[in-house]
Amino acid sequence: MKFIDSKFMRDICNVTKQSYDNGWDERNGGNISIRITEDGKHADLYWGYEDGAKPTSEFPTHLMSHIARLKTDKNQRVVMHCHPTNFIAMSFTQTLDEKRLSRILWKMQAESLVVFPEGIGVIPYMTPGTNEIGEATAAKMSEFKVVMWPHHGIFAVGSDPDETFGLIETVEKAALIFTTIQAQGGNILQDITNEELKELAQAFGVTANSKFLK
Repeated sequence: MKFIDSKFMRDICNVTKQSYDNGWDERNGGNISIRITEDGKHADLYWGYEDGAKPTSEFPTHLMSHIARLKTDKNQRVVMHCHPTNFIAMSFTQTLDEKRLSRILWKMQAESLVVFPEGIGVIPYMTPGTNEIGEATAAKMSEFKVVMWPHHGIFAVGSDPDETFGLIETVEKAALIFTTIQAQGGNILQDITNEELKELAQAFGVTANSKFLK
């Protein structure tokens, strides 16, 4: 399989194990896909799917997300889905508003704005495994690298498995800090200001979503 870098395969093994160890891939939950650089005219089975097993029901969402992201950044070949606990919890307690959720996560740590300056996309709760949720996710992927599936999980994209997993880690760490603040009473005495967010973006050479900075 020379069309798939062997390092990608090792990285897939590493990040999926770490995701499982983090409790984000209970049982057989979660999935990852890589857009390879073949001609796209055929598919080959190299291993797995014995005893009648089939690809994940979320396969259509992966395909649609790859297509959408290809138009935005052709180097982003990895789509990963898992179930980060604190990020999911926020979808139960916070308004499902992209600007509000993005700003909360940006303000939890300096790394957030640097790693996902676009903010996060949010779709309504939808039944997983359908073409409809795939279409909704892909529509958000044209603008965001991270999409929240309320009450379910996260979809993220990146150039390789390690980068994609690191993106999810950063989002979940911010969600964990927010959860900890709420557990301590939720009384925020000081935080990263709007001006400091702008300074962060300038210092690290990223373009923050101007709609969310206002």
